Amino acid sequence: LKILDNKIVLNYNKTCANTKWAFHMLQSSAWKQKIFKSIILNVNLCDNKSFIQNYTNYIRQIFIHEISHYIYMFRDTWTANFDKICWDTAKGCSSENFVSNYANSNAAEDYAESFAYWYLDNFNWVEKQHWSSSDKIIWEKLWYFNNLAQRLQK
Repeated sequence: LKILDNKIVLNYNKTCANTKWAFHMLQSSAWKQKIFKSIILNVNLCDNKSFIQNYTNYIRQIFIHEISHYIYMFRDTWTANFDKICWDTAKGCSSENFVSNYANSNAAEDYAESFAYWYLDNFNWVEKQHWSSSDKIIWEKLWYFNNLAQRLQK
C-alpha cells in the first residue's frame, strides 16, 4: 500500500463521454527495471439514469482494472503463464475467447479485463462479448486468478 500512496489520482469530469483512465509507468530501453508512476482515474459524472444506477459498479470496475495493471507489471511474477493462454503466437485466440472487446487489444488489457471480470463476479454492466460458460479458454484465464493472492505473498 505504501507504493500506491499518493500515486492514485482521481479526477471528476461533468460529461457523458467515454471515460479515459490510465496506468502510468516509466521505462526506457536503457533501463532493465520498470518504475511505477501513477494511476489516473478520470471519472465521468453523467446525469443519465442508467449511469447513475450503475455508478458504484462503474467506479469499482475502473479502479480494479487499473490496479490489475499494477499487479500485472510489478507484482505477479507468473504473468507469462497467463500470456501463454492467448498471446503465444503459436496458439492465439479468437474474439470469443475474451471477456470484452477491449481485452482483445493486448496481453496487459486481457489480464486487466479478465482480472476485473473474475474479481467483480461478472457484473452485467461490464462490456463483454457473448460467450458460453463452457468456453475453456475464458475459464482457463479466470482460473489463473484463483491462486493470485498466494502468489503475491511470496
